[in-house]
Amino acid sequence: MDLIPILNKYNDLLKSGDDIEEIMKLINEEIGGYGVECITDEDAWVSHYWMYIIALYVNIGNTYDETIVYSTEDNELTNESWGGWYEDWESKRPEEEEEE
Repeated sequence: MDLIPILNKYNDLLKSGDDIEEIMKLINEEIGGYGVECITDEDAWVSHYWMYIIALYVNIGNTYDETIVYSTEDNELTNESWGGWYEDWESKRPEEEEEE
């Protein structure tokens, strides 16, 4: 399924101020997902609203199948696997210093 037209349509709604949770529900219905889920990281405080939720994504059934991911930090939708999105996000984080 080509997700680019869907991504563009909903990015326009996001930019106009529509509620991201409603947008994600609509995307889920349109692409036949299994629900909207979140990605959290206990070391990544985003805001008082999102807390530790770094992204929302439409569950397609497989970690590495292409889907729509919403970054709560960047306030943008992308089309990629949520597993790939998380690996990319994690690689950009500063490495923690090991305690001796």
